[in-house]
Parts: sequence; C-alpha cells; structure tokens
Amino acid sequence: MGGGQRGLAHRLLQRGPVPRQGCLPVQAPVPSHLGPRRKSLPRLSGASAGEEGYAAGPRSPGRHPDAHGRQRGPARRGPFLRRNPARQGEHPRRRPRCPRHPAGRPGRVPGRTAGHSPYRTDDPPMTTTAQAPEAVDVAHQLCHDLTSTGFGPFFGTPCGILAPLYRALDEHAGLLTVAREDNAVGIAAGAALAGKHPVVLMQNSGLGQSVNALASLVEPYRIGMLLIVSLRGVDPDPTQENLVMGRLTEPLLAGLGVATSTLGRDQNLAESVGWAADVVQRQGRTAALLVPPPLFGWRA
Repeated sequence: MGGGQRGLAHRLLQRGPVPRQGCLPVQAPVPSHLGPRRKSLPRLSGASAGEEGYAAGPRSPGRHPDAHGRQRGPARRGPFLRRNPARQGEHPRRRPRCPRHPAGRPGRVPGRTAGHSPYRTDDPPMTTTAQAPEAVDVAHQLCHDLTSTGFGPFFGTPCGILAPLYRALDEHAGLLTVAREDNAVGIAAGAALAGKHPVVLMQNSGLGQSVNALASLVEPYRIGMLLIVSLRGVDPDPTQENLVMGRLTEPLLAGLGVATSTLGRDQNLAESVGWAADVVQRQGRTAALLVPPPLFGWRA
C-alpha cells in the first residue's frame, strides 16, 4: 500500500463508519454546532426574573406566561386597580356588582304589571306632539258612541292619528293589536260570522294592503264590519309618501262597495256612529268612518 493510500485509510478511520447507500447509520453523528438538546429553564421570581418572569431561554410553545401561574406585577395592573387602589386584594378583572334597582329589574315602571297594554293612558303618546284636551274628549266621545251602539270587538294596527282613540277603546272595551291590516280584517270577519259587530282601526296606507281581503272575502259574502280609517296624505299632512294614498282612499273604498263617512269636529259623532250601525248591523254591509288628521289633534 502506497503512502497516499495509507493517508486516505487513516482519514476514513478517523471519520468513523460510513453508512451504506439506502440505509440509515447505526448512530448518526450529531453536528457540533447544535450540541445536546436544552431543557426548559426554571421560572425565576423576584429581581432575577426578566420582564416575562422567565430566565433567558425558550419557553413552552403556545403557552402564555399567565398559564404558568405568574402573578401580575404592579406595573401590569389594569385601569380597575388604578382607579380603585384600595381594592388590591380583589380580582383585577372582576367588575363591581351593580346595586339592585329599587323597583326590581332596571327599567321596570313601579306599579305596572308584566301584561300591560301598550295603549295605557300613562304611556307616552305615539306621536311627538302632545294631544290637546279637546282631542282626547273627542276620542272618548267616539269610544262611548261605538260601545253604546253595540260595536265590538275592536281590532287595529297602530297609527299616530288614531292614538287617542286606541287608548280610549283599550280602557273601556279592550283592543286587540294586529300587526297587519289584512290579518285584522280576517279576524274581524270571523267575529262577524260569530254574530258580533267588529271594528277594525287602520291607517289608509294599510288599507291598500287590505284590498284583497275586502274584495275577495268581505264584500262577496256580505260580511258586516266597521272600518275606522285615518287619512294620511291630506291637509295638514304634507308627507310625500302618503299623498297618493290620500287621494285614492275614498275612490278605492267606493270601488270596493264600502259606504264611507268623513268625521269632523263640527259634525255630530253620534249621528255618524248611528249611520254606521244602520249599515253594518241592520244591512249587513261594510262601512268606513274616515278620520282626518286634525280630529284627534294630530300635527305633522
């Protein structure tokens, strides 16, 4: 063996066994720059701890320092303890308990039951303008005339113009609020078939939604009921979205075969209610009392 071959064999012996191609070595050498695997260093406390509360070195991945039970230092206390320095022993994130409301649950009005009607007299008015006393008197007078002539039950969809009448009817006779006007007409038709003389309160904008119920159910089968329809879109209501329906209300009712009468302050309400009672109760037809905005003191 020559000198060059002896030098190569010496270098191979120093490097250790060479793994065969396609096989794993018995013990692969560990690179010197990596060294042995380092264990997690213990957590320190006091002045020897860093800002995170650990000695230099990696911590367990995915774990927040608070998960290891580290106590918050004074510099890490939140605004609760800064505002309440005397409450150091309490949990820094616990909110103070609210005192109990004197009337029970916050927001509850004293003396009002859970099943109160939305149209009590102690409730705020449905419109932003206050109702005049004479307007309230007109509403109570109309309510008295309706109940004394045998009308009832009463159904309706909320309307700002009819709000005083809603309250008066709810106090003296009871009023069932229905979300849709055509549904109210359907319920009133069932009451009429049971021998009652129902009344449906609605706004003229909801009258358009009730056309199909009136045309296909009420008029063909001569089901008698009274409609009290508020007139939006007529003076003094200048709202643009109600102008068209204000012009079409009376012609629409006339096309449906519904007799109409417009109420006014200078008009005898008892006579108008008596006319409606004759049409509904004795003739078995549908009648409508039209309520202009000023009758109950409504203002735009």
